[in-house]
Amino acid sequence: MQSDYVTCCAPSGQGLMLSQANLLIIDSSEENTKILYRLLSKDCAVITATTSQQALQSIDKGDHPDIILLAISAESGNGLDLLRLLNKKARTKEIPVILMANRYDVDIELQGLSLGAVDYIVKPFHIPAIKARINNHLTAKRRVDRLRYLADIDPLTLIPNRRRFEMSLQQEWKRACRTRLEIAILMIDLDDFKSYNDRYGHDKGDDFLRVVAGELSKQVRRTGDMVARYGGEEFVVLMQKCSLANALHIAELMRAAIERLSLQRFNLNSVELITASIGCAVCIPTRDGAAKHLLVEADRNMYMAKSLGKNRAYCDKTDLVEARQDNAE
Repeated sequence: MQSDYVTCCAPSGQGLMLSQANLLIIDSSEENTKILYRLLSKDCAVITATTSQQALQSIDKGDHPDIILLAISAESGNGLDLLRLLNKKARTKEIPVILMANRYDVDIELQGLSLGAVDYIVKPFHIPAIKARINNHLTAKRRVDRLRYLADIDPLTLIPNRRRFEMSLQQEWKRACRTRLEIAILMIDLDDFKSYNDRYGHDKGDDFLRVVAGELSKQVRRTGDMVARYGGEEFVVLMQKCSLANALHIAELMRAAIERLSLQRFNLNSVELITASIGCAVCIPTRDGAAKHLLVEADRNMYMAKSLGKNRAYCDKTDLVEARQDNAE
Protein backbone atom coordinates (compact mmCIF):
# COMPACT_ATOMS: atom_id res chain seq x y z
CA MET A 1 0.00 0.00 0.00
CA GLN A 2 2.76 2.45 0.92
CA SER A 3 4.53 2.01 -2.43
CA ASP A 4 1.31 2.98 -4.22
CA TYR A 5 0.66 5.96 -1.97
CA VAL A 6 4.16 7.43 -1.71
CA THR A 7 7.35 6.89 -3.66
CA CYS A 8 9.83 7.44 -0.86
CA CYS A 9 10.34 8.98 2.51
CA ALA A 10 12.20 12.25 2.70
CA PRO A 11 15.06 12.79 5.12
CA SER A 12 14.20 14.99 8.09
CA GLY A 13 15.29 18.60 8.35
CA GLN A 14 13.70 20.04 5.22
CA GLY A 15 13.80 23.55 6.61
CA LEU A 16 12.85 25.84 9.44
CA MET A 17 9.42 26.64 8.05
CA LEU A 18 8.25 23.02 8.04
CA SER A 19 9.62 22.34 11.52
CA GLN A 20 7.51 25.19 12.92
CA ALA A 21 4.31 24.20 11.11
CA ASN A 22 1.06 22.67 12.32
CA LEU A 23 -0.21 20.42 9.53
CA LEU A 24 -3.78 19.11 9.22
CA ILE A 25 -4.29 16.03 7.02
CA ILE A 26 -7.88 15.30 5.95
CA ASP A 27 -8.46 11.97 4.21
CA SER A 28 -11.39 9.56 4.48
CA SER A 29 -8.91 6.68 4.30
CA GLU A 30 -7.56 6.05 7.78
CA GLU A 31 -4.73 4.01 6.28
CA ASN A 32 -3.65 6.94 4.09
CA THR A 33 -3.67 9.36 7.01
CA LYS A 34 -1.56 6.95 9.06
CA ILE A 35 1.01 6.71 6.27
CA LEU A 36 1.27 10.48 5.85
CA TYR A 37 1.34 10.97 9.61
CA ARG A 38 4.24 8.56 9.97
CA LEU A 39 6.22 10.22 7.17
CA LEU A 40 5.51 13.87 7.99
CA SER A 41 5.28 13.92 11.79
CA LYS A 42 9.07 13.60 12.00
CA ASP A 43 9.35 17.14 10.69
CA CYS A 44 6.28 18.99 11.97
CA ALA A 45 3.24 18.75 14.22
CA VAL A 46 0.56 16.71 12.41
CA ILE A 47 -3.17 16.48 13.11
CA THR A 48 -5.31 13.99 11.18
CA ALA A 49 -9.02 13.81 10.41
CA THR A 50 -11.03 11.29 8.38
CA THR A 51 -14.23 13.36 8.04
CA SER A 52 -15.09 17.00 7.35
CA GLN A 53 -16.87 17.25 10.69
CA GLN A 54 -13.86 15.91 12.54
CA ALA A 55 -11.58 18.40 10.76
CA LEU A 56 -13.82 21.38 11.54
CA GLN A 57 -14.21 20.33 15.17
CA SER A 58 -10.44 20.08 15.48
CA ILE A 59 -10.04 23.63 14.17
CA ASP A 60 -12.86 25.01 16.32
CA LYS A 61 -11.40 23.58 19.52
CA GLY A 62 -8.09 25.35 18.90
CA ASP A 63 -5.95 23.07 16.73
CA HIS A 64 -5.34 25.89 14.26
CA PRO A 65 -3.30 24.51 11.34
CA ASP A 66 -0.78 26.50 9.32
CA ILE A 67 -1.47 24.39 6.24
CA ILE A 68 -3.97 21.70 5.22
CA LEU A 69 -3.55 18.59 3.06
CA LEU A 70 -7.04 17.70 1.80
CA ALA A 71 -7.72 14.45 -0.04
CA ILE A 72 -10.10 14.83 -2.97
CA SER A 73 -11.70 12.23 -5.23
CA ALA A 74 -11.00 12.72 -8.94
CA GLU A 75 -14.06 10.60 -9.70
CA SER A 76 -16.66 12.33 -7.53
CA GLY A 77 -15.04 15.57 -6.48
CA ASN A 78 -15.57 14.64 -2.82
CA GLY A 79 -13.68 17.18 -0.73
CA LEU A 80 -14.64 20.24 -2.77
CA ASP A 81 -17.55 21.06 -0.46
CA LEU A 82 -15.19 21.15 2.51
CA LEU A 83 -12.74 23.30 0.54
CA ARG A 84 -15.56 25.70 -0.28
CA LEU A 85 -16.51 25.89 3.40
CA LEU A 86 -12.91 26.42 4.54
CA ASN A 87 -12.58 29.29 2.08
CA LYS A 88 -15.71 30.98 3.48
CA LYS A 89 -14.99 30.70 7.20
CA ALA A 90 -13.13 33.67 8.68
CA ARG A 91 -10.89 31.41 10.80
CA THR A 92 -9.79 29.19 7.90
CA LYS A 93 -9.97 31.18 4.67
CA GLU A 94 -6.33 32.30 4.94
CA ILE A 95 -4.97 28.77 5.55
CA PRO A 96 -3.24 27.31 2.46
CA VAL A 97 -4.92 24.10 1.27
CA ILE A 98 -3.07 21.52 -0.85
CA LEU A 99 -5.38 19.08 -2.63
CA MET A 100 -4.35 15.41 -2.83
CA ALA A 101 -5.95 13.36 -5.64
CA ASN A 102 -5.83 9.66 -6.40
CA ARG A 103 -5.40 10.47 -10.12
CA TYR A 104 -5.05 13.56 -12.26
CA ASP A 105 -8.20 15.30 -13.51
CA VAL A 106 -7.83 18.76 -15.05
CA ASP A 107 -11.44 19.77 -14.31
CA ILE A 108 -11.12 18.85 -10.63
CA GLU A 109 -7.78 20.65 -10.45
CA LEU A 110 -9.21 23.84 -11.98
CA GLN A 111 -12.29 23.68 -9.79
CA GLY A 112 -10.17 23.21 -6.67
CA LEU A 113 -7.85 26.10 -7.54
CA SER A 114 -10.83 28.35 -8.27
CA LEU A 115 -12.21 27.53 -4.81
CA GLY A 116 -9.02 28.69 -3.12
CA ALA A 117 -6.65 25.70 -3.07
CA VAL A 118 -2.99 26.69 -3.48
CA ASP A 119 -1.75 23.41 -4.99
CA TYR A 120 -2.84 20.07 -6.46
CA ILE A 121 -0.79 16.89 -6.15
CA VAL A 122 -1.45 13.38 -7.45
CA LYS A 123 -0.40 10.05 -5.99
CA PRO A 124 1.91 8.27 -5.77
CA PHE A 125 3.20 11.12 -3.61
CA HIS A 126 6.88 11.98 -3.47
CA ILE A 127 7.37 12.99 0.15
CA PRO A 128 10.44 15.22 -0.38
CA ALA A 129 8.46 17.14 -3.00
CA ILE A 130 5.45 17.44 -0.67
CA LYS A 131 7.70 18.87 2.04
CA ALA A 132 9.23 21.31 -0.41
CA ARG A 133 5.76 22.45 -1.53
CA ILE A 134 4.64 22.87 2.08
CA ASN A 135 7.73 24.96 2.80
CA ASN A 136 7.09 27.15 -0.24
CA HIS A 137 3.46 27.79 0.66
CA LEU A 138 4.29 28.45 4.32
CA THR A 139 7.01 30.91 3.31
CA ALA A 140 4.58 32.76 1.04
CA LYS A 141 1.87 32.77 3.72
CA ARG A 142 4.14 34.13 6.41
CA ARG A 143 5.34 36.89 4.12
CA VAL A 144 1.71 37.88 3.55
CA ASP A 145 1.00 37.60 7.29
CA ARG A 146 3.98 39.85 8.01
CA LEU A 147 2.79 42.47 5.54
CA ARG A 148 -0.72 42.29 6.98
CA TYR A 149 0.69 42.70 10.49
CA LEU A 150 2.72 45.74 9.45
CA ALA A 151 -0.35 47.26 7.79
CA ASP A 152 -2.35 46.90 11.02
CA ILE A 153 0.24 47.99 13.61
CA ASP A 154 1.33 51.46 14.66
CA PRO A 155 5.13 51.38 14.19
CA LEU A 156 5.87 53.60 17.20
CA THR A 157 3.77 51.95 19.92
CA LEU A 158 3.40 48.47 18.36
CA ILE A 159 -0.32 48.39 19.12
CA PRO A 160 -3.10 48.32 16.49
CA ASN A 161 -3.38 51.43 14.35
CA ARG A 162 -6.45 53.42 13.33
CA ARG A 163 -7.04 51.25 10.25
CA ARG A 164 -7.09 48.05 12.32
CA PHE A 165 -9.35 49.65 14.92
CA GLU A 166 -11.91 50.79 12.35
CA MET A 167 -12.00 47.31 10.80
CA SER A 168 -12.46 45.71 14.22
CA LEU A 169 -15.18 48.19 15.13
CA GLN A 170 -17.18 47.20 12.05
CA GLN A 171 -16.73 43.50 12.84
CA GLU A 172 -17.73 43.88 16.49
CA TRP A 173 -20.69 46.08 15.53
CA LYS A 174 -22.05 43.35 13.24
CA ARG A 175 -21.47 40.71 15.91
CA ALA A 176 -23.22 42.81 18.56
CA CYS A 177 -26.19 43.32 16.22
CA ARG A 178 -26.66 39.54 16.38
CA THR A 179 -25.96 39.07 20.09
CA ARG A 180 -27.78 42.24 21.22
CA LEU A 181 -24.98 43.01 23.68
CA GLU A 182 -23.46 46.39 24.44
CA ILE A 183 -20.17 47.61 23.05
CA ALA A 184 -18.17 50.52 24.41
CA ILE A 185 -15.64 52.96 23.00
CA LEU A 186 -13.20 55.06 25.02
CA MET A 187 -11.56 57.98 23.24
CA ILE A 188 -8.40 59.03 25.10
CA ASP A 189 -6.43 62.23 24.54
CA LEU A 190 -3.28 63.10 26.48
CA ASP A 191 -3.66 66.51 28.11
CA ASP A 192 -0.81 69.00 27.53
CA PHE A 193 1.28 66.46 25.62
CA LYS A 194 2.31 69.06 23.03
CA SER A 195 3.95 71.17 25.74
CA TYR A 196 5.92 68.11 26.90
CA ASN A 197 7.05 67.45 23.33
CA ASP A 198 8.13 71.07 22.88
CA ARG A 199 10.01 71.09 26.18
CA TYR A 200 11.79 67.72 26.06
CA GLY A 201 11.83 66.84 22.35
CA HIS A 202 10.09 64.27 20.19
CA ASP A 203 12.28 61.35 21.29
CA LYS A 204 11.10 61.79 24.88
CA GLY A 205 7.56 62.26 23.63
CA ASP A 206 7.78 59.01 21.68
CA ASP A 207 9.02 57.22 24.80
CA PHE A 208 6.01 58.50 26.71
CA LEU A 209 3.58 57.33 24.02
CA ARG A 210 5.14 53.86 23.98
CA VAL A 211 4.83 53.49 27.74
CA VAL A 212 1.25 54.79 27.72
CA ALA A 213 0.32 52.25 25.03
CA GLY A 214 1.68 49.46 27.20
CA GLU A 215 -0.17 50.66 30.30
CA LEU A 216 -3.47 51.00 28.46
CA SER A 217 -3.11 47.52 26.99
CA LYS A 218 -2.68 46.05 30.49
CA GLN A 219 -6.20 47.18 31.36
CA VAL A 220 -7.85 45.43 28.39
CA ARG A 221 -7.15 41.71 28.13
CA ARG A 222 -10.33 40.05 26.85
CA THR A 223 -10.38 38.49 23.40
CA GLY A 224 -12.06 40.90 21.00
CA ASP A 225 -11.23 44.01 23.04
CA MET A 226 -8.65 46.38 21.63
CA VAL A 227 -6.46 49.37 22.44
CA ALA A 228 -5.29 51.27 19.37
CA ARG A 229 -3.40 54.43 18.58
CA TYR A 230 -5.86 56.68 16.80
CA GLY A 231 -3.36 59.37 15.86
CA GLY A 232 -0.87 61.73 17.49
CA GLU A 233 -1.49 61.58 21.24
CA GLU A 234 -4.93 60.02 20.87
CA PHE A 235 -5.74 56.42 21.76
CA VAL A 236 -9.01 54.56 21.38
CA VAL A 237 -10.36 51.50 23.18
CA LEU A 238 -12.98 49.07 21.87
CA MET A 239 -14.71 46.74 24.34
CA GLN A 240 -17.42 44.18 23.65
CA LYS A 241 -20.07 42.99 26.13
CA CYS A 242 -19.28 46.06 28.22
CA SER A 243 -21.79 48.00 30.30
CA LEU A 244 -21.54 51.71 31.01
CA ALA A 245 -20.43 51.02 34.59
CA ASN A 246 -17.64 48.69 33.43
CA ALA A 247 -16.56 51.09 30.70
CA LEU A 248 -16.29 53.99 33.15
CA HIS A 249 -14.43 51.76 35.62
CA ILE A 250 -11.83 50.82 33.00
CA ALA A 251 -11.61 54.45 31.87
CA GLU A 252 -10.82 55.49 35.44
CA LEU A 253 -8.14 52.78 35.73
CA MET A 254 -6.55 54.08 32.53
CA ARG A 255 -6.75 57.71 33.63
CA ALA A 256 -5.11 56.87 36.96
CA ALA A 257 -2.39 54.79 35.26
CA ILE A 258 -1.42 57.68 32.98
CA GLU A 259 -1.32 60.15 35.86
CA ARG A 260 0.79 57.70 37.85
CA LEU A 261 3.22 57.33 34.94
CA SER A 262 3.66 61.08 34.73
CA LEU A 263 4.41 61.41 38.43
CA GLN A 264 6.39 58.27 39.22
CA ARG A 265 8.07 57.05 36.05
CA PHE A 266 8.67 60.32 34.24
CA ASN A 267 8.98 62.44 37.40
CA LEU A 268 6.93 65.32 36.05
CA ASN A 269 5.93 68.15 38.37
CA SER A 270 2.44 69.61 38.63
CA VAL A 271 3.16 72.15 35.88
CA GLU A 272 4.48 69.56 33.40
CA LEU A 273 2.03 66.81 34.33
CA ILE A 274 0.54 64.82 31.44
CA THR A 275 -2.93 63.49 32.19
CA ALA A 276 -5.75 62.00 30.11
CA SER A 277 -9.20 63.19 29.14
CA ILE A 278 -11.38 60.20 28.29
CA GLY A 279 -14.71 60.17 26.50
CA CYS A 280 -16.90 57.11 26.97
CA ALA A 281 -19.75 55.94 24.72
CA VAL A 282 -21.82 52.76 25.08
CA CYS A 283 -24.70 51.33 23.06
CA ILE A 284 -26.41 48.18 21.85
CA PRO A 285 -25.79 48.21 18.08
CA THR A 286 -28.64 47.92 15.59
CA ARG A 287 -28.51 47.00 11.92
CA ASP A 288 -29.87 50.39 10.89
CA GLY A 289 -27.35 52.19 13.10
CA ALA A 290 -23.78 53.15 12.26
CA ALA A 291 -20.64 52.43 14.26
CA LYS A 292 -19.23 55.84 13.36
CA HIS A 293 -21.97 57.52 15.42
CA LEU A 294 -20.74 55.75 18.56
CA LEU A 295 -17.21 56.89 17.75
CA VAL A 296 -18.39 60.48 17.27
CA GLU A 297 -20.16 60.33 20.63
CA ALA A 298 -17.01 59.09 22.39
CA ASP A 299 -15.00 61.87 20.75
CA ARG A 300 -17.56 64.49 21.80
CA ASN A 301 -17.50 63.21 25.37
CA MET A 302 -13.71 63.36 25.37
CA TYR A 303 -13.82 67.06 24.49
CA MET A 304 -16.42 67.56 27.22
CA ALA A 305 -13.99 65.95 29.70
CA LYS A 306 -11.39 68.51 28.63
CA SER A 307 -13.80 71.40 29.00
CA LEU A 308 -14.65 70.25 32.53
CA GLY A 309 -11.02 70.54 33.62
CA LYS A 310 -9.13 67.63 31.97
CA ASN A 311 -7.79 64.53 33.74
CA ARG A 312 -11.17 62.81 33.92
CA ALA A 313 -13.50 60.35 32.19
CA TYR A 314 -16.88 61.55 30.99
CA CYS A 315 -20.02 60.01 29.52
CA ASP A 316 -23.17 61.91 28.59
CA LYS A 317 -25.80 59.60 30.08
CA THR A 318 -28.59 61.35 28.15
CA ASP A 319 -27.03 60.00 24.94
CA LEU A 320 -27.11 56.52 26.45
CA VAL A 321 -30.78 56.86 27.38
CA GLU A 322 -31.66 58.09 23.88
CA ALA A 323 -29.74 55.22 22.29
CA ARG A 324 -31.61 52.70 24.43
CA GLN A 325 -34.93 54.26 23.48
CA ASP A 326 -34.01 54.04 19.79
CA ASN A 327 -33.00 50.39 20.21
CA ALA A 328 -36.26 49.59 21.96
CA GLU A 329 -38.24 51.10 19.10
